[in-house]
Amino acid sequence: MYLRVFFAIVLVVALENDSEAQQIDGWNYERLMSESDAVIIAKVGSHQKGLDDDETSLRIPDVYKRFLQLGMTSFSVKHVLKGEVGDRFRLEHFTYRGSNSGIGGKGPSLFEFRNRTVPFSGEGWAVTRRFKYLLFLKKTSNGNYQLTGGSKYMDDSVRIMMSPF
Repeated sequence: MYLRVFFAIVLVVALENDSEAQQIDGWNYERLMSESDAVIIAKVGSHQKGLDDDETSLRIPDVYKRFLQLGMTSFSVKHVLKGEVGDRFRLEHFTYRGSNSGIGGKGPSLFEFRNRTVPFSGEGWAVTRRFKYLLFLKKTSNGNYQLTGGSKYMDDSVRIMMSPF
């Protein structure tokens, strides 16, 4: 009898903890396309980090201010798949303050935009590639853009694109 009670308690605790766990839904392509103001393929121009609150419409939640800072990356547009965007635009986003250690998996999902070539190599071969990005964007009131997935699902709104080896 005590064994049954023990297993019943373990089952209740397990189910209760599971129901309180954070649900990670993610964003599929259909949702990204329908909720984005613009969908584009672009190359990175320049980065700015450590922006003040008045330079962007993003706000860092207090719990993450120790780890994150505001950033802005400029892009040159290669192809527009949805919406109207000029030849260049600026993307507001979060970046890590210094090292990204300490935040663990509890913070927003962040993305590093690379504006340099990246080397790849294998046995007997080596190439360098410059990334292009497929971006799902929402226009902000100040004329910049943010990733459609918001601060929590930023990485769902970005795809790296490059030519094959």
